[in-house]
Amino acid sequence: MVGSVAGLCRNNEGTLLDGFTKQIWAPSVFVAESLAAREGLLWLKEKRSPQLPRTELEMEEKGAFDQHVHLTLDNLSLINSLLGQETSPWVAHSIFNDCKELLTHIGGFRWILNQEKQIKL
Repeated sequence: MVGSVAGLCRNNEGTLLDGFTKQIWAPSVFVAESLAAREGLLWLKEKRSPQLPRTELEMEEKGAFDQHVHLTLDNLSLINSLLGQETSPWVAHSIFNDCKELLTHIGGFRWILNQEKQIKL
């Protein structure tokens, strides 16, 4: 299935700062959402300033909690797989490995489940 992924960057007041879109091909909704997460992480790695804090300790030391990145997804199973709390489906395993590698370069983030658009697979 051909689809598109999009990511938005908002400040703490909800003002749109930046974003991206990309066309993808995926055999399932779960893989499409996994690709969306990976594209978001790739985009964030490229855009994130090296001066931003990367760990909770750095955030506390710099008083920079407002610069924390919140990554919002609407699939709890996907979030749990990325956190290592569930086994990722084999079809998305390489995507998850990419995401885990990207997360080591980003730091200072939190996963948030979008309750309004939660998809149960």
